[in-house]
Amino acid sequence: MAILFTPFSYSFFPKKLNTNFSAINGYTYNFSNRYPFHSSVLCSSQISQQPQICSQTPSPILIDKSFLCVSEAKSENELWAASCLRVRTFYGFHHEILNIEDHTKYLTEREFEALTERIAGKRVGFGRVSCINATLPFSEVSNVAYDLSTSCKFSHDNADLVVVGTLDVNQCIRLPDEITGMKPKGIGADFARGYLSNVCVAGELQRNGLGYALICKAKTVAKDMGISDLYVHVAIDNEPAKKLYIKCGFVQENEEPAWQARFVNAFLVQTYFNPDEHWQALEVAHRISFGYGHLTWEWEKGIRSYLHPVIFAGLYKVLAFFHLDKPWFMLFAQLTNWFMFFCITRTLSNSLETVLTVVSLYYWPCIRPSASKISRGSRKWGLATAALACAIRPTSAITWIYIGLLELCLTRDKLKFVLLEVIPIGTLILGLTFLVDRWMYGTWVLVPLNFLKFNFLSAGGDYYGTHVWHWYFTQGFTVMVFTFLPFSLAGIFKSKQWKLSGLIAWCLAIYSLLGHKEFRFVLPVLPIALMFSGYWLATIGGPDKSTGRAKRSPSSHDRCSGKLQLAVLFLAVSNIPMAFYMSMVHQRGTEDVMNYLSVEANSGKVKSVLFFTPCHATPYYSTLHRNLPMRFLDCTPSDVKGALDESDQFLVDPAGFATEFAKNWSIPSHIVLFDFQEKLLNDFLALHNFEEIKRFFHAHFKVDRELQASVAVYTLKGQ
Repeated sequence: MAILFTPFSYSFFPKKLNTNFSAINGYTYNFSNRYPFHSSVLCSSQISQQPQICSQTPSPILIDKSFLCVSEAKSENELWAASCLRVRTFYGFHHEILNIEDHTKYLTEREFEALTERIAGKRVGFGRVSCINATLPFSEVSNVAYDLSTSCKFSHDNADLVVVGTLDVNQCIRLPDEITGMKPKGIGADFARGYLSNVCVAGELQRNGLGYALICKAKTVAKDMGISDLYVHVAIDNEPAKKLYIKCGFVQENEEPAWQARFVNAFLVQTYFNPDEHWQALEVAHRISFGYGHLTWEWEKGIRSYLHPVIFAGLYKVLAFFHLDKPWFMLFAQLTNWFMFFCITRTLSNSLETVLTVVSLYYWPCIRPSASKISRGSRKWGLATAALACAIRPTSAITWIYIGLLELCLTRDKLKFVLLEVIPIGTLILGLTFLVDRWMYGTWVLVPLNFLKFNFLSAGGDYYGTHVWHWYFTQGFTVMVFTFLPFSLAGIFKSKQWKLSGLIAWCLAIYSLLGHKEFRFVLPVLPIALMFSGYWLATIGGPDKSTGRAKRSPSSHDRCSGKLQLAVLFLAVSNIPMAFYMSMVHQRGTEDVMNYLSVEANSGKVKSVLFFTPCHATPYYSTLHRNLPMRFLDCTPSDVKGALDESDQFLVDPAGFATEFAKNWSIPSHIVLFDFQEKLLNDFLALHNFEEIKRFFHAHFKVDRELQASVAVYTLKGQ
């Protein structure tokens, strides 16, 4: 997220800061005394776009600034040293990490190639680019920061120098946030605009005024370029950097939250996917908050925990009271994959499980390539979120058995890990879950045990259908990953992260042992697969490792750039239309019909509703929000093998079932049914004096039963 700072005009006093921000600030500096100035927003964690002062603040080492030189880079050797400093500062790798030297060299080569091409004017979107470095003589640095002096050294005029600070001044053809469609306020096309990026100072030498000296020089260079507005972004929690930019005359302009994309995603999802997003979350929460709502058979058998719906119950309680859900390529993969877009913002417990899984994996040392950067203490956070994921969905234990055994094999303090971390944290989280369920059920219920007993030991899930053992490998997960699949496979072999890829294979294999299979069950490992595809995209334009430095021939860059552009275009074109179609068109009728009935109920036109549909095909009280009599066809699993529930009886013989059903009903004011059953019930509806009043489009193609093209609403004539 970004907060933009805009410059002041003639006055030497900056404008008042906008304090309503959340993650990244944007700043702008204006050189004109006559024109107003404005700015735009961008945030990035890639090295070529990460404009921040490193937040590391070790004990300051004072330097003799009389030896300091701040100037534009004069040679490729100096650019190489600047690239080394950027990788060193932004990534902060520890030397003891296995093979870290090769990875650091690879990242440095990529940054060096990108930097030299920007300066040479070969990068689309950039006009003139200048790399400004702060340098000190090698002799002044080696005795206080030897590692810095050796890694960022270069020679100029027979003298050994060290780059201790660096930044880029980019004369932009288009400002960064214009990519997102938000043109800066008041900035015309004739304005020369510039952007500061890759601002960093060696951590050992911070608090020596190096950042201030760099930015002062950058302002001079930008003015000579004819730039009138200079922009920069900074992380919201980077207080030293914010103070530095304000000191240099920059003023905060606005902000851009990173969660906006997923927030918009949540509002774009308007279709139906799975009954559980309503019946195991919102419907239960509605009953908790308002006292009415339907509890499905799972709650009678105690195989669902209240921990998940209680989250939404809190939101409903607020309503009741007032009477009123490499980084950039990986982010690209997460945001454009059709199934992630379609599913992750829904109120399914699987969506929350997925988020908790990704968060927890971050904290596990055994799964990270740079494990030494994560303290053993942070493993406790990983354990806590993993336990929470298991409390919400007990099948999440499949994931954490793999991770736990892996950590147990790799950690040296095995006994401490089990006795002082796993047992206490697991007991605490699961104990709190038991208390929540005790409070809601009114008796002690071991939900995880009941859940596992029903789904694993008795194969109760098979009641809702079974699939062949290889379904996840040949259909389910492959459809979810979709066109990202070849990129994910390439990323796995390119990265050689076998522990993470092994987690995907483990989960798919274990879930394949179950007869009943659904897409959402393996949702937690989808982000991992997409991460690998993002990794491969990020390496398409990588340097030639056969040489010490990157290839810099224009033809080589053009080929790599073209390959990357083609891959991104292919993935976007194949996923984004499908994401929007599945989220806004396919199976939206059952959502629309309940919204319609809710409006009608509020106006007093609905007295009671009968759903002649497969069970749980629509939302229920959580959407209607009126305590009216409603009835749907039950599908509670029977203890008698082969017995048909009401929903199955209706699908087998709609007319016969409806005739028998009507013998004992209190005639409803409204009937809801799909067009497929409607054709078979025309005589029944006419006999009981019902007429159609509304029809909603539902789907263009069938999913797991006959085509349900539309949803019809019938009401008693004359009502």
